[in-house]
Amino acid sequence: MASVILNTEDPCITPQGVGIAFGHLYSSNGHALLSPKHGSKPDPDRSILLRAVFASAYLLGLSDLIAMTSDYIKDDISSSSVLGYCQFVSQPNSARYGPAITLLRESIFTFLCKGLIGEISERVGLIWQKKDSEGYKTLVQLFAELPFEWLKRTVESKSFEVASELERFAFAKEIIQLRARSRSPSTPSLIMAGDENVLLSFGGSKISGSGVTIVRKALRHSFSQSLGHIHLTTSETNGAGANGFNHTQQLQPERRVWKASH
Repeated sequence: MASVILNTEDPCITPQGVGIAFGHLYSSNGHALLSPKHGSKPDPDRSILLRAVFASAYLLGLSDLIAMTSDYIKDDISSSSVLGYCQFVSQPNSARYGPAITLLRESIFTFLCKGLIGEISERVGLIWQKKDSEGYKTLVQLFAELPFEWLKRTVESKSFEVASELERFAFAKEIIQLRARSRSPSTPSLIMAGDENVLLSFGGSKISGSGVTIVRKALRHSFSQSLGHIHLTTSETNGAGANGFNHTQQLQPERRVWKASH
């Protein structure tokens, strides 16, 4: 049996994804595997396959398959798949996928700001009116599992659908507290790489974004930490990273800042 060896370090590429991409050169039979089944629930295996075909299409330079798979991915974004897609588009080398990855990031961002709240509300009821409701707890749990960059960008954005800045602050605080509780000396959290906190500012306005800022400071072993105190003074490193996020903070000097306690 003949075999094909592809030299790639992309962890998203799978034999099945490559097989569909190669098959695309000759027929459309493999496209049926990408299409959603009518009336079926979201399928995590299909989400993985879509990412694999997307990555394989870029490897082989198949622009039409890239476009097709991108459309399928945008339609597949849901509460059950959004975490996987966030991780996919936030890989350190995700820029290798070209302009299409930027469009996918924006689709994910739009879903987190608007679509997710609508989906949860439709499934389990109102979210913001009751903090002990299933909808609110579901939203907090899902946001607590987001990569830090996505959590920060979404919750700070004015596009995020929330009733008020105080509601936004309380929501962000609950998320950070949940993320902090998931971290312990014996079981370090996979989603936290530093001390995180929430700032609510008054007396000024950001050039862009809301009055809520989520910050992260790398954990350091120090005397104060040994006493159980961690003093937070700076946010995550500024500047645009390889995963397409920009963390530059622009705060007015006259702003008064309230810090959330864990």
